[in-house]
Amino acid sequence: MASLELYVDESADVSKQDLVVAGYVSTIDAWAEFSSLWNNRLIAYGLPYFHMTDFMSPRSSLFRHLQGPKRTEMLRDLVALIRSHTMLGVSCSICPREYNSLTSTEFRGRYGAAYAMALSGCILTLGKVLFDHSIPVEELSVFMEDGHPNVRQAYELLLEHKTSSQGTGDNGLRLGSVGIGSKLNMAPLQAADLLAYCCLSNNPYSRIVVTAILLNGGVHHVALRWSEEVILLMKDRIVEDEAERARASNAG
Repeated sequence: MASLELYVDESADVSKQDLVVAGYVSTIDAWAEFSSLWNNRLIAYGLPYFHMTDFMSPRSSLFRHLQGPKRTEMLRDLVALIRSHTMLGVSCSICPREYNSLTSTEFRGRYGAAYAMALSGCILTLGKVLFDHSIPVEELSVFMEDGHPNVRQAYELLLEHKTSSQGTGDNGLRLGSVGIGSKLNMAPLQAADLLAYCCLSNNPYSRIVVTAILLNGGVHHVALRWSEEVILLMKDRIVEDEAERARASNAG
């Protein structure tokens, strides 16, 4: 059985009150090779790191020295690395304002803010896909980009879950290491940044990029949306699970 690593980043649209957490999963060895090749590509193009927001901004100085065909060539090379070294892309979107209106402060303190819920959606979706395709996994390690204000809460909730149940959802996906890192020095988080940006953006160029990665023989991508209906169902399930555990504890 393989040990897998999931790297995720987030992207938010304040005007639409939308948040997406997205990233890629692959084996430890594949990520190691990916990181080496990715960093070598960046050096060849004179870049210290890749950030999709800077790439899309005409005011950013990061990519100013890359113009026209060279710029397109660079992105094509990075997309090719993602396609050749990752097993699966996963994303989960949520409206924080809607989530907050449907949950109490106590609930969010126990089960997480919108960011943590979106991350859990990614993990649950990933577990289901692996289970449905009969892909044996020894454990899944999760690494988050450090930019979001609620990333620490999500980290602590994952650690709590890891020590209490050693699984995720009905599919029993056991958690391994849990970490927070910077995309500046972790290549897989830069790939996650690219996917998160493209999943949220309505920019036509972004849609072309995400299509190039996810279609045309590229990486399979699974997306989940925490709609109002799904959030309410999730809340009911959590309450039922808590009650069942309490009954079992009292019976013992």
